[in-house]
Amino acid sequence: MNHTYAAMQQYHQAGVQSATDVDAHRLIEMLYGALLGKLSKARLACGLRQRADFGTYIGEALAIIAELRNALNPEQGGEIAERLDALYSFSAQRLVEANLELEAGPIEEVSALIGEIKTAWDGIRDVTA
Repeated sequence: MNHTYAAMQQYHQAGVQSATDVDAHRLIEMLYGALLGKLSKARLACGLRQRADFGTYIGEALAIIAELRNALNPEQGGEIAERLDALYSFSAQRLVEANLELEAGPIEEVSALIGEIKTAWDGIRDVTA
């Protein structure tokens, strides 16, 4: 299954009929929200030692991170796009480590980082609206 299709399924599960009905800014907001949701579920599964569910949520989180990376435009985004790419790469690496060790620490670390980015991203709409 390709990452775009997986992301579209995420949107549908969130109650959105079509990803084409929203603008690009909203799509990224949705990806950040879905990512934080998957990380929260992974953290819970980790605490309950539910390895299969944990692995599923980590895999879904990694697919969302891949979509966020694919959405970057280095030509237009310049240094910001490069830094976000590095952040997403670091986040993916930490989630793989969490999955290998069934540890919540890396998930909490990634959740905090993505939460800060989401807050900043959400603020962009407020400034431009």
